Amino acid sequence: MILISQIILAAFCLWLITVGILCLIRPEIARIGLSKMGGTPLIHFGEHVLRILVGLACIGFAPETSFSKPFIWAGWFLIVTSLIIMVAPRRWHHAYAKYWAQKLNPAILRGLSVVPIVFGMWLLWKIT
Repeated sequence: MILISQIILAAFCLWLITVGILCLIRPEIARIGLSKMGGTPLIHFGEHVLRILVGLACIGFAPETSFSKPFIWAGWFLIVTSLIIMVAPRRWHHAYAKYWAQKLNPAILRGLSVVPIVFGMWLLWKIT
């Protein structure tokens, strides 16, 4: 169970780093991707099933870290918020994503790109 949780978390870290790099070098593509969140049932539910999976992995891996309580809290946060968003009307999720895709211009996305890159690298370091 620990190994499966670790693999899921490592994949999540690589996804975060990739999104950060995409925001840095191709912010327009990142904005297009963001604007599609919640756009179809497959995207909407797929996103939240994956978030729940990452949340479960955080909880499953928590005993292996010196940060067990933050891992548990983060896991439950991901699970609960995903379940709430899944039962809310999908159009709300899509409208929220489109709103932020319009608000976050390329310069802002480039500036913020360091956050998922650094967090993804830090988390990858902590779980390996």
